[in-house]
Amino acid sequence: MSNNPSIILAIAPGTHELGVAVINNAELLYYGVKTVSKRKNPLTVLEIVSSQIRNLIKKYRPDYLAIKAVVIRQKSYALLAIVAEQIKAIAKELNLLICEYASISVRKRLCETGRATRRETAEVLTKRFPELKRFFLRTTKWERDYYGNLFDAVAVGIISEEDLTAESKASKEAETINS
Repeated sequence: MSNNPSIILAIAPGTHELGVAVINNAELLYYGVKTVSKRKNPLTVLEIVSSQIRNLIKKYRPDYLAIKAVVIRQKSYALLAIVAEQIKAIAKELNLLICEYASISVRKRLCETGRATRRETAEVLTKRFPELKRFFLRTTKWERDYYGNLFDAVAVGIISEEDLTAESKASKEAETINS
């Protein structure tokens, strides 16, 4: 890995739950699902999400924000897009570099097929991080959906770290050649 490890805060945005992972040097420092419990109105959702993101940034001091790209499929996804933009705005305000990834490209890279499902991606991640297996083995649909957010965040974080490591390696090779 890199000689200059960078901490990545990875987020799978949501209006009900946020998947969260903190990755440093290919290790999971933290992972979980943050629930937005009070969803009475969009402003409250934004306030809760903003507070959760700021607390994570304060606690883990990441260098990068890796975020799952939001695709608006219907009008009801509009708040989700606003939540994602709010998360990115906080990251910019706090001088974090932002990496955004579409689910299909993350799944393709992790599973080596563009047709991989969310579940197949989670299975690949449990092989890499056995501590996640207890979340993968959940049997009810709501549990699989709920913890799917966690797996989405971990997946985005891992791909982001791979990209940053490759970028760092290429930069060091270029420095060596130019020396």
